[in-house]
Amino acid sequence: MILKRLSVAIAEQNWFTVFLEILIVVVAIFLGLQVDDWNSVRKERVRETDYLQRIDAELAEDIAEFEAGITTANRRIGYARLVLAVLADPTLATSAPTEFVNALVRAGFTYSPVVSDNTFEEIKSTGELGIIRDVALRTSVTKYYQQIRQYSQWGYLREMNQTEYLKRQAGILTPTQFEAFWVSRLGMEVTSEEAKAVLEKLASKPALAEWLPVTIAFLAQDGDYSRKSKESAENLRKKIAEFLAKDSADRTSY
Repeated sequence: MILKRLSVAIAEQNWFTVFLEILIVVVAIFLGLQVDDWNSVRKERVRETDYLQRIDAELAEDIAEFEAGITTANRRIGYARLVLAVLADPTLATSAPTEFVNALVRAGFTYSPVVSDNTFEEIKSTGELGIIRDVALRTSVTKYYQQIRQYSQWGYLREMNQTEYLKRQAGILTPTQFEAFWVSRLGMEVTSEEAKAVLEKLASKPALAEWLPVTIAFLAQDGDYSRKSKESAENLRKKIAEFLAKDSADRTSY
């Protein structure tokens, strides 16, 4: 229709009409492109919000894992120190026999917090890291997961500590005690006489006692890692919340 009117106007040399028709076409094209741009930006913001909300949810899971790591490390340090205290004062073995054997078994356990990085890996694999418009926030997200990877590279030391502890612990517990406290993790009531027998075997194998300070050091390091990681996750959640709140306020003000 526009082309027909334009042809007629040109044939009649009605240049005002020609100009007006061309202007209408240009404006229509411009508005169409502008609408496409607005839709594209809107879709990107929706994806950005979705990504950040998913990262925030995963950070909440990470924080729970780190809290478990802190609690577990402190508990196992307590176990290791109880065993050292029993070696210094054997009467503690008979006054709290079950606690002593349980501590001896569990002091060498390890715990590795499981970090949820599925969303961050998805963003990287699709090449959409730049969809997070705030450069400072994008940098904070990247640094958080880099920090987690840096900490995880020392996981082999944690495994080595547990392996060495188990190796030095071998032969101290009876098969029944080992089954109850280690394999099934159900525990059992230990009599004073049984605790005495365990203590005698422990005393005859000083290698485990020598390793306990090393275990405590590793556990303290695990707890420190979990504390620092928890702080990083909490700080990142705060930054995400602030960005999403500001972004929401900006949209409503348009």
